[in-house]
Amino acid sequence: MKKTFLHLAFVLAAPFFFSGSALSAQTQIFNGHVPDAVAKFKLQSVGQLPATQVLQLNFMLPPRDSKGLGQLLEQLNNPLSTNYHHYLTPAQFDERFAPAEADQQAVIQFAQKHGLAVTHTVPGRTIVEVEGKVADIEQAMHLKLLLYNHPTENRQFYAPYTEPTVELDTPLAAISGLDNYLLHGTRVHLKETLGRDGTTRAT
Repeated sequence: MKKTFLHLAFVLAAPFFFSGSALSAQTQIFNGHVPDAVAKFKLQSVGQLPATQVLQLNFMLPPRDSKGLGQLLEQLNNPLSTNYHHYLTPAQFDERFAPAEADQQAVIQFAQKHGLAVTHTVPGRTIVEVEGKVADIEQAMHLKLLLYNHPTENRQFYAPYTEPTVELDTPLAAISGLDNYLLHGTRVHLKETLGRDGTTRAT
């Protein structure tokens, strides 16, 4: 149980530190969705995802106090700290670090405004799972989802031609589901680690 919440804290903090960046108060850009292989292997698109195809995405919200979470993680692993191995319960963690309910609602409203259906949320308000047609996703994130022949596997993969941008005042930590170049990569691992019910899972 104790290790579970330490692991969860790391997972929540990581995407906030490394994924998205704000261009202004309303516009956020998320790097890493155009696979490096597209440029490395000079891949050419072989088509575009059908506009009516349905995809599942995860909108991930950052912890409410990322700086405080980082400090707590250091203290939990520092034998000289009074907080050494003093792990939080789920309720304590959510009280201190879970995204605000208003932020979760803002993400839900953004999704619904763009024709995306909310399919699941987790108790800690860190993930909003949605699904929607390719055409609506492209419009919401200002991109085109193209098809490519995978350079090392006998299959096709889809990925955006440009990095997604989202016009939303509430900051997002990351978005997953916009490409399937890696079938078992970081973004998939993140979802499996958190689990659909907000608890950690064995990986």
